[in-house]
Amino acid sequence: MWRWFRNRSLKKDEAKTPESMMEDLVLTREQEIEQLTFTLNRQTAAVKRLEKRVAETGDEELKARLKHEREHRLRILKQIKTAREEVAKLKEKKRDLL
Repeated sequence: MWRWFRNRSLKKDEAKTPESMMEDLVLTREQEIEQLTFTLNRQTAAVKRLEKRVAETGDEELKARLKHEREHRLRILKQIKTAREEVAKLKEKKRDLL
């Protein structure tokens, strides 16, 4: 929403250049990577706690939940990897524009 507001508030003679738009995209993706990394750290801690509880109790329900949490952690890792690849591509495109 803020991006929309910021872009709408620009005057016509202050239109964004391709370089600045590219920089905005890079910053947005880098912020997303930071947020995903934070989520990944929390998810890793949750998996470790579950592993400890499963080792203590051996509960089948906990084992199923642990499997689900591990899968979720892998999805987050894939998202981070994709975002990093996109940032690298965007930075390369930005260099080509300059």
